[in-house]
Amino acid sequence: MAKKKNEERFIIGDIVWNKYHWQLPYPELRAGHRYITEGKGRAGHDSINFDFNKKVDDNKYVFGYVPFTGTKYPGCKIDRPISENAVLFLWTKNLDTKKGQIVGVYGGYRNVKPEKRMPHTGFSEGEAFFNVKAEKEYSILFPVPLDSKKYLKLLSAKRLIGQVGFRYIDQNLAETIITDELNALSQSATELNVYKKLRTIYEYITGSEYKEVDSDEEEQEKLENLPEIKTQSKQEIINELQSLTPQTPVQVTFKGKSYKRDNKTIAQIKYLRGKKCQICGHYILQKDGGKYVEAAHITAKSEKGVERPHNILILCPNHHKEFDYGEKKIIEQTNDKIIVDVNGNRWEVDLSLDKTKSSG
Repeated sequence: MAKKKNEERFIIGDIVWNKYHWQLPYPELRAGHRYITEGKGRAGHDSINFDFNKKVDDNKYVFGYVPFTGTKYPGCKIDRPISENAVLFLWTKNLDTKKGQIVGVYGGYRNVKPEKRMPHTGFSEGEAFFNVKAEKEYSILFPVPLDSKKYLKLLSAKRLIGQVGFRYIDQNLAETIITDELNALSQSATELNVYKKLRTIYEYITGSEYKEVDSDEEEQEKLENLPEIKTQSKQEIINELQSLTPQTPVQVTFKGKSYKRDNKTIAQIKYLRGKKCQICGHYILQKDGGKYVEAAHITAKSEKGVERPHNILILCPNHHKEFDYGEKKIIEQTNDKIIVDVNGNRWEVDLSLDKTKSSG
């Protein structure tokens, strides 16, 4: 890889929201692009295509299209190409949730001149254009899109980038983004090979091997097995949970080792709810005889959801992912129960501390 100035290697670039997760072209009228209506409902080319098995792709490179490669587009003041071998993080505004998200990365970025073209009825001109390529080994669509609010704060900026354009960032921020995605994946049911690829991209960005840290689930299991926790009665746990306030310290310490207070709370809720899925009653039996279940947040942590009993469902991995990513509508919610429709199935779950009733 060619050595380049740090400030020219890492970039966040703007793409248009695509409800097909950027694997198919999609015309988004709410983006306000006139050429979509003029193109008879076909997509504009600044919807980059994350299908990594297109006809123009090969074993090494994936091709895409971005509107900020040096061409002077209407309303776009950028008149120079992105540096070769850059790492391009892809940002978009999710128009369904009105949130800015970082959704993927192109590593080993290169400009393609002249553009590659192939017939494609999904795009406004009846052709697919490809003006950039990236190395497949270092490129991925994030399984868990990252809320960009955090990065605005780190940059002390009101907007991550302009309407059409990009922003150079430093290596520290690039490392933070990849680390955040790795942490998100470590707490999900993502395939192992996807996690390994993110680790490879981390090493490509930082030049260092990724060092594992305990996931929240791992820390919760350690807490569950501490004598100080195992000897608590159910009533003592209930009293402790009911006493939590915003002023409660965020760390707890046992024998000189610090743990997240939130992870202790989750471990206690799992215990009170029998360490089994509140929808199907199942759990994963671990080789040491322990039961593995997960904590799902009704209001997501990214939306200031708290680790409190009224906001936590104890679920098996399958029902956790269905709750997080499925089509859901909350019918009724109180501190003691929730009734929610998930992918057409109604779940009614008891959220109280001293009961484990559930139905699905």
